[in-house]
Amino acid sequence: MMLDGARPPSLRAPQTRGRSDAPVDDVTSAVFAALADSRWPEAIRMVERHFPLLISHRPAVVRAVADALPPAELRRRPRWMGMRQYVTHLLTYPSKPPVFPDTEIRVPEHMPPSDRLDLLTARTAGLRTRGRYEEAAEVAENAFEGWQGLSPEDRADAQPRIGTLATQWGMTLAAAGLIARAVQVLTEAHAVSESTGNVRAALESAGELAWLHAMNGTGAAADRWIARSAELRARHPDVQRVRAGAALGAAYRASDRLDFDSAVGLVSDPAHDFEELTVMAAAVRAVFGTRGGESDPVDMMSRLEVAVESQPAPRTAGGLNACALAIARGTLLAYQGMHEAALLALAQCPDLPRPAIGLVRARKAASRLGLGDIPGALREIAHETSSPSPRIRVESLVVRAAAMLRQGQDASASASFRLAVDTAATHGLRASLAVVSRADLSALAATAGIPSLADLITSRVLLPPATSDVVGRLSPQQLAVLRASAEHDQIGEVAAALALSPNTVKTHLQAAYRRLGVSDRGAAIEEASRRGLL
Repeated sequence: MMLDGARPPSLRAPQTRGRSDAPVDDVTSAVFAALADSRWPEAIRMVERHFPLLISHRPAVVRAVADALPPAELRRRPRWMGMRQYVTHLLTYPSKPPVFPDTEIRVPEHMPPSDRLDLLTARTAGLRTRGRYEEAAEVAENAFEGWQGLSPEDRADAQPRIGTLATQWGMTLAAAGLIARAVQVLTEAHAVSESTGNVRAALESAGELAWLHAMNGTGAAADRWIARSAELRARHPDVQRVRAGAALGAAYRASDRLDFDSAVGLVSDPAHDFEELTVMAAAVRAVFGTRGGESDPVDMMSRLEVAVESQPAPRTAGGLNACALAIARGTLLAYQGMHEAALLALAQCPDLPRPAIGLVRARKAASRLGLGDIPGALREIAHETSSPSPRIRVESLVVRAAAMLRQGQDASASASFRLAVDTAATHGLRASLAVVSRADLSALAATAGIPSLADLITSRVLLPPATSDVVGRLSPQQLAVLRASAEHDQIGEVAAALALSPNTVKTHLQAAYRRLGVSDRGAAIEEASRRGLL
């Protein structure tokens, strides 16, 4: 599915059943009056009727009703369990617990269909915030399909809450790396949120769409969603505690324009609460900060690792978060010319669907090119030069062009590079051209006859330098033996640690020495450390 063309719906979306235009103070007073008289059913009906209004501007009212409900009333209304947990998340600030913390919520088949959506969403978000991304995505899909299959009566009953629920489904699909599906669900979530007056969900879904499109490289769509988010914020400044997806998207777009100072500022601003996007924000901050010359790659890598340590381990071990970290680490190593180490870092990205995995392949191809492995570079991006993601397409085309130029295929190199430049211009992805070394980029600009790219070949844009001194990569077995040798003094200890024979250890060590251009273990360990392999 292409991500282009997903335009925000009109701000003046048609009203549907479930929209509340009553003044929020009047609704609040009426709800508390009903609670004071123990008129629970009336208070519940008012909250559900005006849910978009209250969840946007007075979430504490929803929590007050949930807290005041007698246990018997709460048991008869299972949707309120999920609603209560969600509002708790909104009101616990700044140290928010996971949304919907109960991952083991049961969803009985016999309950009303619209209530099932709330409990499925509770389970979805609980799994997601614990880093169980694949399970969470499966439950989110079930919830989305359940909504699509509701009868007209049940759909009308669920309509006031769907903006909030569907935004959670889209966030979950994005976290699992299902980018195209997430965009589809979030676009629908935004349309429903606008039509029902759920400003909070409209802001969150617009922000999510902004950063997803920006990461993907669909620049015009990203810019539209960033503008939509800004417009909503200007019109509704009282809606607080919305995660800063739009700021992450704006940072991507600033980087695309080579405005790295603004990009770093956006993801460093303490006023922006990134919540679960903290890992993504830390990853892009490290890359943007290095590119903009704020600090060197070693320092930015250290900052990145500190940020990662502050996050729950499961949240950084899978899904799009793990992929973002692999890309950031690999890119920072490539900036230092440590392409072999960069490939090891990039290999830590989980096997996600396209287009998420495509950017990893493009960065792997750039590092293979840095190692002089032209066939390997071309294999990595064999299917990515036609990727639906403009960002991946641009980077892959540049790598292919550089590889072809090194092979003496000037005409093909020029054609690929010109296509990359045109695609970058169409989507505003200027920085994505800078995926190969200055020498390669300069040669490509000269061959293609594009002197206007000269300003890209400056110290302002830090590019991965070529590493022509490296002849070949260590095999996984050679690297494992070398790493074990750094920890153990005796060959026998290394053999025992790896369950290998001493002779096999010696064979791998000798091969590693040849690859590293050294003659003994101490020199091998020192050289491997210099290359970032240990």
